[in-house]
Amino acid sequence: ANHCCHCKSMQGDFMMFDEPGGVFYPVTSEQAKKIKLHEVINETIFANANHRQAIE
Repeated sequence: ANHCCHCKSMQGDFMMFDEPGGVFYPVTSEQAKKIKLHEVINETIFANANHRQAIE
């Protein structure tokens, strides 16, 4: 993980993905309704995805 060289705080995009209620981690139906999907290409794509959750 990247850290600030001055205060040693961890840096990264983990707060968007690993925090309940974050942009990509809705915990209520109202939060989930705010996610918008946009078509960016008009072709079939193949993706390999998984779910993970950090436990502290």
